[in-house]
Amino acid sequence: MALTKGMPVVISTNGYGIPVTVVTTGRGIPVTQVTAGQFGLPVIVTASGGLPVEVTGGSVDLLEGLPWIQGSSTTMTISGGKVRATAFPNDARVYKTVTGLTNGATYKLNGTIYRGTASVLVIFRISPNADLPDGSIYEFPEGSASHTFVNQTFVMVGTTMSIGIVADVNNTGEFSEIDENFSLQAV
Repeated sequence: MALTKGMPVVISTNGYGIPVTVVTTGRGIPVTQVTAGQFGLPVIVTASGGLPVEVTGGSVDLLEGLPWIQGSSTTMTISGGKVRATAFPNDARVYKTVTGLTNGATYKLNGTIYRGTASVLVIFRISPNADLPDGSIYEFPEGSASHTFVNQTFVMVGTTMSIGIVADVNNTGEFSEIDENFSLQAV
């Protein structure tokens, strides 16, 4: 019999809380995420290690708390809720690396990518390789719009992935952006 409720938890915003790792194997403590301000045990979601929990209600963002990484040929800035990848001198990229994912499990992406001043386009990628090279397991080109909301599910192929954007550009100084709080959740 599957549980539909679990211990209420709230993602810590001040860095204090119990480290937890989200699992989807049925071998974790059932938890339900509540919003800030509601009663819940403060937790910090880590990519691996920590107390194994399984979300039975609400959702846990697996990217929360992980640092954005500046890729090669890139200057990175974070401002106004967006992470900017500026080309120096060519294709710019920013990403987060997530470990402890479940191969074959379904995950959901949620957030917005912004073309910015990229002369060609901005590409959202998930790759087993840092720096998001071609040949990624998941790729979502933005096209010609100024921004694109990504709300997709996909099946994970692997357990460690880099997730972010590549600004496909022709000139130094061109940029693209991604929501600072872009999320990845187990479904």
